[in-house]
Amino acid sequence: MPKNQTKKEPIRNTVFLILAELIFATGIGLAIAASCGLLPLQGKANDTPVAEANSSKELPTLSISLKDINLTTFMAGKKDDKYKGNTVEFTDGTSATYENVEIKGRGNSTWGQPKPPFQLKFSESVDFLDLGASKKWVFLANFYDDSNLRNDIAFKIADIVNEKYANSGEFVKVFIDNEYLGIYYMTHKLEVGKGSVNLRDNYGVLVEIDNLHRDTEECFVSKYNTCVTIKDTVADDEKEADIVKAAMDSFMESYNRFEEAVRTRNYESVSQIIDVESFIKYYLISELTNNPDAYDSSYYLYKDGTDDKIHAGPVWDFDLALGNRTWMYGDNPRAYSPYLFVSQSNAMQKATNTLEFFELLEIPEFQNKVKAFFKEHLLDKETELINYVKTRAQSIQDEAERDADKWGFSSPNDEVDYLIDWLKRKIEVVNYNLNR
Repeated sequence: MPKNQTKKEPIRNTVFLILAELIFATGIGLAIAASCGLLPLQGKANDTPVAEANSSKELPTLSISLKDINLTTFMAGKKDDKYKGNTVEFTDGTSATYENVEIKGRGNSTWGQPKPPFQLKFSESVDFLDLGASKKWVFLANFYDDSNLRNDIAFKIADIVNEKYANSGEFVKVFIDNEYLGIYYMTHKLEVGKGSVNLRDNYGVLVEIDNLHRDTEECFVSKYNTCVTIKDTVADDEKEADIVKAAMDSFMESYNRFEEAVRTRNYESVSQIIDVESFIKYYLISELTNNPDAYDSSYYLYKDGTDDKIHAGPVWDFDLALGNRTWMYGDNPRAYSPYLFVSQSNAMQKATNTLEFFELLEIPEFQNKVKAFFKEHLLDKETELINYVKTRAQSIQDEAERDADKWGFSSPNDEVDYLIDWLKRKIEVVNYNLNR
């Protein structure tokens, strides 16, 4: 965790926590129901500590030899500075060497931290660890996440709900110029392409809602002042600039109509403009993880052609989610989330949040579809999800401890125990509110 974060001891009495929260949010009637043990908790996971699970394994190794620069120069530069001609060796049982690899920094708040996140671009597509072939690979440092698991867990939830173009990744240990940098999460760059968001229409566009960085981004500003930035397009932005402009004009026209439709609670119009199920999935992933960046940055949407609907996703950026913002919001699984069944006055919202999702959550037809989807696809998934967290945590345990020693992080085991406890409590809250 960040060094200024003081984490409270996890509250182990889940029923007591839910009781307190329901008193605050919905009154004494629900509190009595909670105290009587009426809160449903489906598919309860076993309580085997992480340390008692299967043993850790040797992680793949990525070794980068820089050309013309050194690590200090790389980290002192801007994140978008590109350095070509580097050599990469990837070892996972066998070794493969790649020449002329480009490296650049990445991230917003994480760029400039001692452990740098970065992107590699290979001269041709490469498939690492059966994740799918791509030229561009992103290496997340997870500097704010002492468990190293939060992005991976969110991607697992996205996989469970079958989010289209859901990302996935694997853990590797990284060396640059023979200096050990620690454990990284290796995944595809979020972009238009076969290995990521596979749009086909020449007017296809992937955008990011980024109100948080609107002062430094080139924004298309919606009618209600949302900052929409181009993330990637099918058409070449230099050779086919007129097509890119037409694609964005089409997207913004649809998005402005979406803003109007949700504000008038016109579900029929909303359903003609957006892919409703993709927005349900995005909401549930964000809700289950309490992702503080869900509605103002790293909030991706796409449209595959002028005749297509707006789709939400893929989800991205969860290092501050899943109870990790305790220095701001405590370890409360309710804190800082839109909450379908808690009034917005009680929810902790950022001024930079785009309001369209909050308006959407007020529409009864959308609420009912959220409930139905949750019951069908997520109600009985606690065991699968908790056991996944334990398995992943154990698989990286040795390397995570080495990483923590290098960077002065807290104990990965303690962080994982806290994370599992938090997730169980969050699942219980969501189960109660959506399964009635």
